[in-house]
Amino acid sequence: MWGGTSIERKLHLVGWDVVTRERAEGGLGLRNMRQLNSAFFMKLGWRLEMEPIALWVRVLKAKYCKGRDWDIIVARRYSCSNVWRSIVETLELTTKGVGATVGDGRRTKFWSHRWIDGLLLREQVIRPIPVEQLNKRVSDYWSTSMGWDWRQISRYLPFNLLQRFSSFELINEEVGDKRIWIANKIGKFSIKSAIKIIREEDTRILGDWNWIWRVRAPHRIKTFLWLVLHSKVLSNAERFRRKLTQSPSCVICSAEVEDLDHLLRSCPNAIEAWQGLQPQGVTGSTNNEGLYGWIQHNITRTHEDPDWPTKFLVTMWYIWKWRCMHCFGTRGEVPREKDLFLLAKFREIITALNQDEQIQGIHHMERGEIRIRWEPPMD
Repeated sequence: MWGGTSIERKLHLVGWDVVTRERAEGGLGLRNMRQLNSAFFMKLGWRLEMEPIALWVRVLKAKYCKGRDWDIIVARRYSCSNVWRSIVETLELTTKGVGATVGDGRRTKFWSHRWIDGLLLREQVIRPIPVEQLNKRVSDYWSTSMGWDWRQISRYLPFNLLQRFSSFELINEEVGDKRIWIANKIGKFSIKSAIKIIREEDTRILGDWNWIWRVRAPHRIKTFLWLVLHSKVLSNAERFRRKLTQSPSCVICSAEVEDLDHLLRSCPNAIEAWQGLQPQGVTGSTNNEGLYGWIQHNITRTHEDPDWPTKFLVTMWYIWKWRCMHCFGTRGEVPREKDLFLLAKFREIITALNQDEQIQGIHHMERGEIRIRWEPPMD
């Protein structure tokens, strides 16, 4: 996927912006260092709110806030420390993850804090809010005898939000408001959720890609599948697009375009492999969907042979390897009886996977026994 050194430069098949996405979004889950750095400064911004009596927080607020709320400071100060400057630069991202659980509503700003369904109400208004109301607290719109001040809030909020308010009441007892982290389910800050906020606008891949990594197959074959689904395997069509060859045609059968669909399904090299398995009793889906649907159908659906997804990927992997051997002058290494070769590889790989799962199961059992052994006795 990646290659090259400071001396020799090789192709990078997949862009770094894709590699650093989460696995569920089609990436590999690697961390972008710039985003990671911003996430750690978001953590400092979060701690500024949650640890008001900490010495470092009191020092920063006394020096830079001058009695103002830190969350409304957006001006960049060139004479400030690098830490404070970075916290201010990531402040807008931090506030996207900060929410509030409302008790008496005295500390939570009605329009500027995310306190109801994670929404920022100033972004939901149907008309501009007067300046004098922007900093009002939630308690300012609530009366213990009358409830919500409908006359005020109905001027600015749409009907669907007003319905939500009708089922929400403030607690009359002395229960204070509490800040929470709404970017994850547990309500506590995490670097992973902060990075998700940073990358939120950059995510373009829809759907769940986790199914790729749940397949029973060697990791290198899963990585090959990941490259196929991203259309980044160097077929002649892809090499032609990158100006690495003068023709996109198939070297084996002289088809006009050797794209991945041709390479893995339509080329005589592929047809020979798939058809050769049928007399051996190894069959899978041959639906007429596109390449992505065909692959997903063979891997994620239920088949008569529970090991078919593994066998399917192994076959696809060797079709690619045999194609490369043929194209780059090592044709003598291609087995003559491909069906028998594949059957042997199926047994070898499935046996290795079973042994690996057994070893992992033993390790889990051993950890479980230790955990039970040290568990304190019940009363």
